[in-house]
Amino acid sequence: MLPLTRRASLAASGARAFHSHAGQPCVIPCSPARSHYAGNTSTTTRSSSRRSAMLPTGIPSSRARWFSTSSTSLPPTRTEWGKEYGEGLGGAAQSPPAQLPEGHFLADKVRKFQEDVAEALKGQPGVLITAWLITDNVIADLFHRYVDGPFSLIAVDTLHIFDETRQVAAEMQNRYPIEIKWYKPIDCETREDFQQKYGSFLTMKDDDFDLKSKVEPLQKALMSLDGAVVITGRRNDQGNARTAVPIWEAEKNTFNPLVEWSWEDVVEYARVFDIPVNPLHKRLYLADREVAAKERDTYKGFLEMTLDRPYFYYSKDALHKMLGNTGSKWYVWKSFGDFHTSVPVPINNSERDGRFVKRVATECGIHTRVSNSKKAPHGGQALVDLLPKDGQSVPDVSRVSRTTELTERQVCDL
Repeated sequence: MLPLTRRASLAASGARAFHSHAGQPCVIPCSPARSHYAGNTSTTTRSSSRRSAMLPTGIPSSRARWFSTSSTSLPPTRTEWGKEYGEGLGGAAQSPPAQLPEGHFLADKVRKFQEDVAEALKGQPGVLITAWLITDNVIADLFHRYVDGPFSLIAVDTLHIFDETRQVAAEMQNRYPIEIKWYKPIDCETREDFQQKYGSFLTMKDDDFDLKSKVEPLQKALMSLDGAVVITGRRNDQGNARTAVPIWEAEKNTFNPLVEWSWEDVVEYARVFDIPVNPLHKRLYLADREVAAKERDTYKGFLEMTLDRPYFYYSKDALHKMLGNTGSKWYVWKSFGDFHTSVPVPINNSERDGRFVKRVATECGIHTRVSNSKKAPHGGQALVDLLPKDGQSVPDVSRVSRTTELTERQVCDL
């Protein structure tokens, strides 16, 4: 844990303690090819005394730090920054371009995206299942910017999502003229309704919670698609069950257009076009030791800071200049599910490392227990063929001559 004197001195100095280094503005010039946004780098500490007042109803006090939006002092505006430091980072951000700049390293991937869309959809409507994560928002922008054809969004509100997730959802709705349909747990409008009907997330079995909060609402949504192609934001670099996801899954009529994109590709595209992203991407949590995922929602030694822009808009050198020697371990938000199973991750780790914490599963069921096809479950027809048929006795496993390795998604179906 950081010494109390150090924490107190940082709080007392306000935002300046974080955005200046040796008395100078601390964002370095950006390279033109893969530049990071050179905006105001103001940051601020958080007031623990006010966290409980900001806590949404029903969220355990141990998770208060993830929902805090109060601060000890307001960060300077861009105008005030310019007046105080004379030069450097004042002024408004540039307007995003209509298309990728000529020669941009993502240009080939965007062209392939357009080709894959034409091959997968063949004029059919596409429906993106969105959780308002950065990859989902990038896909929505890609369709809006580069594709002509019917496209809409389906969103599931589990009634346990972050308030910041609702905020970015509203920003996306305001930005893009795309039809969006929301689905909630059956016969529930509020978290209190869910608790009364099904129970509390604190006491429900994980599978039961996922079934009632996510799977059943999505099944209801898919029943209304009438042949539309389901689109997901899964990527192969996310790991776990997602290391070999194909672009097209014919048995499920599902299209995964960004499976070959990396996290770096996605955030660069979002940066270029200034796509709305979850405000929690602006949060940094610093510690003087490694903090296990299961500890991060209760760990008291984090120094919490808020940047003016999402952390990935800044180069690592710029962050090092801003932070100096403050905390040797940096944690950031990369992915957001339900508030009770999501935590920040080490800055270089996969976003999936912060999901389904304190649980065995790495998927909630939306991508493993739901299919947009009556032909087969999500695991595919090959899985069905392996199962004992009605009236057939289970074979003696001691005499097995051939084994078949199942992916995690197929095991979920079993």
